[in-house]
Amino acid sequence: MMIESSRHPSSRALLGALRYLLPVLGLVLALGWSVLAAGPTLPRPPAELNVTANTAEVSFPAEVRFRLVASDPASTIERVQLFFSVDDSPVLQEATPTFRPGRTVEAEFHWLVRQLLVPGSEISYYWRVQTASGNHWTTEPQQVNYDDTRFNWRQARDGFITLYSYGSGEAASQGLLLEARDVLDLMEREYGLILKKEVKVFVYADEQDYITAFGPLQVSSTAVTVGTDRIFMLLAVLPEDSVAAIRHEVLHAVFLQRTENAFNDPPRWLTEGFSMFLSGEEIPPENIDILRQLDSEGQLFSLRSLNGGFPSTDRERAIAYLESYSALRYIIEEFGTQKLKALLAAISEGNATDDAFVQALGVTVGELDQRWRESLQRGDQASPSTAPRVGQATDDAAEGWLARTMGFWNENLDVVGRPIIIGLVVAALVITILGFRSGRGRRRKSGESDD
Repeated sequence: MMIESSRHPSSRALLGALRYLLPVLGLVLALGWSVLAAGPTLPRPPAELNVTANTAEVSFPAEVRFRLVASDPASTIERVQLFFSVDDSPVLQEATPTFRPGRTVEAEFHWLVRQLLVPGSEISYYWRVQTASGNHWTTEPQQVNYDDTRFNWRQARDGFITLYSYGSGEAASQGLLLEARDVLDLMEREYGLILKKEVKVFVYADEQDYITAFGPLQVSSTAVTVGTDRIFMLLAVLPEDSVAAIRHEVLHAVFLQRTENAFNDPPRWLTEGFSMFLSGEEIPPENIDILRQLDSEGQLFSLRSLNGGFPSTDRERAIAYLESYSALRYIIEEFGTQKLKALLAAISEGNATDDAFVQALGVTVGELDQRWRESLQRGDQASPSTAPRVGQATDDAAEGWLARTMGFWNENLDVVGRPIIIGLVVAALVITILGFRSGRGRRRKSGESDD
């Protein structure tokens, strides 16, 4: 029996369609492979912005002139922005400079700073440029110092302190620098407190120079600390007044750097008391009696009320300063130097005021206030304090002073004069020591005591 094969009509139609589709599919696959072989089409990266000028010039005390000259070879520059900040401020300011759009632009911005900045401010800035094609460019950050360019400043440096002076201030600059160094030595040796960053001290030799350095800003004191790292002072007629001023302001810088935080300012009374007491200022016993009498009459300010600021009248401000001095002395004598250091550290961590005092001293500001007033009534501050302060030099401090003084001679005397001066100093020391020992021997032979 023979079996005859047969095809279904639908199968024959499918085969016919495939004969026409196969060549088309082959052509599509061939084109696809050619596209893949050529690789994907990516947008062409933009060319770099060509910057030919990026400057900031200070015209003290009026303005800072920012200037940018830049070009984009591929597109028109349509927008230019300037961003800048001052010192350690987190605030970023934006300015719109004048310019004419084009492939090449020259943008300028004049920042009027007469009522805004004080000398020594550091300005950080950068530019942002946008083109018509949508490209954005940002320049590298630059810095410029807003310096008082009216004088030829002489610079003297000792560790974290750099002192700038001119004219008659140059003669006093080395002595002031040594005083600043003594303050820092005491803070490190007795309290474990050091500066975190450099402090610049600007010594003005003339009152008009000093006043005009701040423009319209009102400066009521002949010495002031700005921020945490700049001190401005007017050279006093009496050298001891300049010494007291630099001691006070350097202590301000130490305190402010050790309590700096982004959340809370330290109590004003603690700030002032720290600088007044530790700089070696003496409060006469009669002023302590006045504090005691005012407390008895209920006329003293609470320490908490002096956290944020001081009164405006002269009499009330004087009382506030006396309270600050006395309260700081009480803290050191009652709790010790290490507790004071711990208090500054607690403030720097951003704690609320009461929390910082409880963490370091175990009492709130109100409780401290009460205990301090009780000590006043007991007469605990009737005699001079024995707490370590500037001016109460130890042997180590005296040796440090001698070493720094010799270092100054070594740097500033010529080759011939240097050995002569040093030899005279050494001879004087030897004679003094021998005379002292000889005197002690004679006293012992005659039965006198060393005490």
